[in-house]
Amino acid sequence: MDLRSRVLSALAWTTAAKFLGQAVSWASTIVVARLLSPDDYGLMAIAMMFISVLTMVSELGLGAALVQQKDGASETTLRQILGLLLLVNLGLCAVFVALAPVLAGFFSDPRLASIIKILSLQFVMNSFSTIPQSLLQRELHLKRKSQVDLIALVISSFTGLALALLGWGVWSLVGASLMNSLARTVGLNCIGHRVLRPVFSFPGVRPYLSFGGQVTTNRVLWSLYSQSDIFVAAKLLGSELVGIYSLAMHLASFPIQKLNGIINEVAFPAFGHIQNDTDNVASHLLKGIRVISVFAFPICWGLSSMAQELVTIVLGAKWQSAAVPLQILALIMPLLMVDNVLHTAVTGLGQVRISLVTLLLACIIMPVAFAIGCRFGLLGLSLAWLIAYPTVFLFLLRLALPIVGIRWSVFFTAMALPALAGIFTYAAVTGAKLFATGDDGSLVRMLVLIVVGVSAYCGMLMSTYRSGCREVWDLVRH
Repeated sequence: MDLRSRVLSALAWTTAAKFLGQAVSWASTIVVARLLSPDDYGLMAIAMMFISVLTMVSELGLGAALVQQKDGASETTLRQILGLLLLVNLGLCAVFVALAPVLAGFFSDPRLASIIKILSLQFVMNSFSTIPQSLLQRELHLKRKSQVDLIALVISSFTGLALALLGWGVWSLVGASLMNSLARTVGLNCIGHRVLRPVFSFPGVRPYLSFGGQVTTNRVLWSLYSQSDIFVAAKLLGSELVGIYSLAMHLASFPIQKLNGIINEVAFPAFGHIQNDTDNVASHLLKGIRVISVFAFPICWGLSSMAQELVTIVLGAKWQSAAVPLQILALIMPLLMVDNVLHTAVTGLGQVRISLVTLLLACIIMPVAFAIGCRFGLLGLSLAWLIAYPTVFLFLLRLALPIVGIRWSVFFTAMALPALAGIFTYAAVTGAKLFATGDDGSLVRMLVLIVVGVSAYCGMLMSTYRSGCREVWDLVRH
């Protein structure tokens, strides 16, 4: 197949798997959240904060280097990469086991020590999944990978649900996370049709470490700034409020998690294939932004407009405090989606420096904003995203748009009409709340608001942005 057909095929399979997985994950999250306490989610969020940051180091960017390189790696080089990954991840696992009591002491909660020790096993498992995943991504052979991801998500969701029903508390979340890593590792190696034996001599790895090192630096910086809200809140607000905030962030970012997964798996190798064709890069990037905007604004802003009803009906009374953070955080998610597209594009083009500089700025601005925001509780912490993040986004545009050959006016035009339709939808739902019968806990009321929101958005978009609708339809149809 030509590149376009391969990209569309990869996009179709990845999208189907991600959204089917999202349905399963949503259902599991709702039930588990009703069974667990905010404190359980807070403990898991604090522990995963450390795991997430060091996971960005564990791969050394070698997976991204395998995808981005034009010439494929030899069998010997792949074995050397596996050997290096094993050494690094065993080292990280040992470091976390040793530091777990210290980290638990820093947050004055001894329960964290055992949670961090168990979660560190993911480093060892993930070292075996990097190579088969990267090779599948490189060739855009994502049908089987999508199937593995879906199966792993289903297994982990049911594991978490079963453990929660058995009363395991926070360990149900830990078990689900471990099972997801284990199932993905086993599945990816099964479909890879090759068993590599590690080699602990690394001369063939050096060409990959240069690009991989830059990618790793970017990923670590991204993880530091994106996890800094949890770090600051854990120290200033305590595990219970962190649990409420982390669940609100989890729900608000559900759409971005799935769409970003699709973007990273499909767009990164695609941009790597066309990195020398500037006109093609600009065309594909703008199309991606238009399509993402059509979905991002209604989903995220619709979620924001009905945050109170969703929390009351779906999660129950003990999670009421999550409604306002969810309402605020969902508003910024469309920009974060577009941010991810730009970072993926410039990285696929080999322009890692742009991401590096932008993430350095984010690591300065965002933690300060979170620290100030925490003085006003969960409201201030959530508003920090809405107030501070646009500065980071505009700085990224200033660096990235000249590289990809897109003018500012053209870029914002790609998002303008879906954003206006999203504003209209938000206003329509807000107005409908004044007339809808029932209280916030009424399922009928929530369904009426959903119908109003979907009708308002689709009607507005069809009347003002038919070309964009046709573009999305053509993409889905093919």
